[in-house]
Amino acid sequence: LEQPLRWKRPRRIFVNSMGDLFADGVQEEWIAQVFAVAAVAQQHTFLVLTKRPERARQVLASPDFWEVVNSFSDFWAVEHTNGLDRRRDDYRAVAVDGAPDKPLQNLWLGVSVEDQRRADERIPVLLDTPAAVRWVSAEPLLGPVDLQDLTVADGSDVPSQWDGLSREWDDAAGRNRPGLDWVVAGGEGGRGARPAPPGWVRARRDQGAAGGGPVCF
Repeated sequence: LEQPLRWKRPRRIFVNSMGDLFADGVQEEWIAQVFAVAAVAQQHTFLVLTKRPERARQVLASPDFWEVVNSFSDFWAVEHTNGLDRRRDDYRAVAVDGAPDKPLQNLWLGVSVEDQRRADERIPVLLDTPAAVRWVSAEPLLGPVDLQDLTVADGSDVPSQWDGLSREWDDAAGRNRPGLDWVVAGGEGGRGARPAPPGWVRARRDQGAAGGGPVCF
């Protein structure tokens, strides 16, 4: 947890890249500590990717969760500052108060979508979750994904058919919402990897260009 506080040069940090921060077995207090370090280490950008957007929405929409985050961020800011070598120009941490309506600006929240079904299921939930930057990882891409024609399940707060790359859109209640900010696409690796035809990736690139959002392959 302390490592990002000691890295002075700004970095892009992939949090728990081999797991899922919002998996069922991960305690909310531990998630809060991770968010608290991100709040204090403002020189970095933290990438969080999940296949469980429902839990992410539940946690990040809770004022109680953010109270714990803010308590830990106060601790980490003091702990880091007290441990600085006064002979060096170290980064001095400052606690930042977060809330459901004040998400951390340096923490990007994303969902993993392998095919159209997962895109339809997970992206609308992501867009209904407090986050400063929302992104999608279509990697490994196991089927074509049309981000501009998503079918949303009944009971969702978003329209039944909509363009996920639209920079702004109105939900069912008439509230203006932002669209996706970033899309990552890639094929499966390793022995026996299933192919990702170039057309699938080119479609993501072309849609990103049309929607004004960057696409990384």
